[in-house]
Amino acid sequence: MNNAYKKLNEIWISCASEGNNSLMRIIALLNENGIQIRQKDGVLKIINLSIPTSKDNSFVIGLRYLKADNTFTEDHFLCEKEGVGLKGEKIIHHPKRKLEFTLPEYKGTHKEIPDFNVANNTKTITDVSTYSYVENNSKNS
Repeated sequence: MNNAYKKLNEIWISCASEGNNSLMRIIALLNENGIQIRQKDGVLKIINLSIPTSKDNSFVIGLRYLKADNTFTEDHFLCEKEGVGLKGEKIIHHPKRKLEFTLPEYKGTHKEIPDFNVANNTKTITDVSTYSYVENNSKNS
C-alpha cells in the first residue's frame, strides 16, 4: 500500500473524529513527498481532502489559493492506494485542469470561487465526499 495513501486515510478518519483542523497535516505530508506549496502568486485559503466518485481507493488533495489578482485557483493532487506516478511519486500533481480529465466530477473546480459566507462551511465545493479546512485570515478575504 502507498504510504502517502495510508497517511491520508488516517487524516480522513481524524477529520471525522477530531475536526477539519486535521487537514493541516496535509502540508507536512506534501513536504515529505517533495511537494512544496505555492510561495508566490497565492495565499493558501482552503485545504480540501476528498474521495473521488469515479476512482476507487484514492484521495484528491485540493489547495485553494487567493491570487494577487483576487481570483482563486486550486492545485490538485491525486493519491491512489496502490498507484504511483511515472517517476515513482506517491502523490501526483495535476496542474491546471488536468484532474478533470482523469476524474470528471472535478470539472470546473480549478477556478471555482468559494463562498466564505456559508455558515460552518456546510456546502462543499465539489459534489464528492470532501472535508475542507478554511483559513479565517481576514486580511486576505
